[in-house]
Order: sequence, then C-alpha cells, then structure tokens
Amino acid sequence: MKNLSSLLLLLALISLPAWAQTREDQIKTAFVYQFIRYVEWPQPLSTARVAVIGEGEFADALMSLEGRDADGVRIEVHPVTDMAELGGYDVVFVSHSRASQIPAILEQLRGKPVLTVSDSPGFCKVGGGIELTELQNRLRYRVAREALSQAGLKPGDALLKSALTDPQ
Repeated sequence: MKNLSSLLLLLALISLPAWAQTREDQIKTAFVYQFIRYVEWPQPLSTARVAVIGEGEFADALMSLEGRDADGVRIEVHPVTDMAELGGYDVVFVSHSRASQIPAILEQLRGKPVLTVSDSPGFCKVGGGIELTELQNRLRYRVAREALSQAGLKPGDALLKSALTDPQ
C-alpha cells in the first residue's frame, strides 16, 4: 500500500509542471483575446486574423481562440510557416521558439497595421508591440506604445492600465 501511495504522489508531482504550463498558456491566450478587444486598428475589424509563428503548447493554446467573438470581432487563428503571408494578418504572434526570426518578421511588418505579440524576452526592446512576460511569479504584459503607434494601432486605456511600462 505504501508503494501505491508513493506512486500516486510521484505521478501527481510529475503532472504538476504540465498543469502549471497549461494554466500559464490559458492566461496568455486570455491576454491575446483582450489585446484584440482593446487595441484599435485604423479600420475597424469585423474579423481579426491571427497568425501563429512557432511551435509549442502556447501556440497550440492560441488555436482555442478560433471562431470566438471579441466584442463583435470574429477571431480566426492560422499557423503560418510562410513569412511572405504575414501582411495579410491583423495580429502576429511569434513564439519564443522562433526568437531568431523576430528581427526579420518585425522588419517585414514595419508600418503595417499589424499587432505583434510574443512571449520572447526583450520583444518590445527590438520593436515588437506587446511582450508577454513573467514578473515576480505573475504573468504580465509590456506594451510598447511607440511600436503600436508606428503600426497605426492605438492601445485602449483598459489595456494600458494593467501593462508594464515601455522599455527604456
């Protein structure tokens, strides 16, 4: 019986990081949903086309937004491998697994009304729009207002209220 208890405890401990990761991915996905709600594009959106670049559990979790409605804006989520397609999207999420491609992606999207989001550290410092980050064991996000302005996007007050300040 003691071996069974030990086995159950071990299984619980092994699955804990997976549960925590899933929870983190759900929170990040909720953030992306809120970004769609609280960012204003130059032309109002009826559909927000979200490109997902990269692999991983969070990229998979973003797919759960497919078909959802964000204040009258229908969300479409597409995994993208061809970088030439990015200009046709309203939101581009770049996974930290593709951090090496971030400069080229941002250069390709420069001046286009595309919200760029990543969970890669330093994303806002290199010109990205919104960076998902962890601070003091809490998931937070950083908004680079200058990058959004250059893309013709306007972050709403509700979004800025909870954001970390722009990187210096």
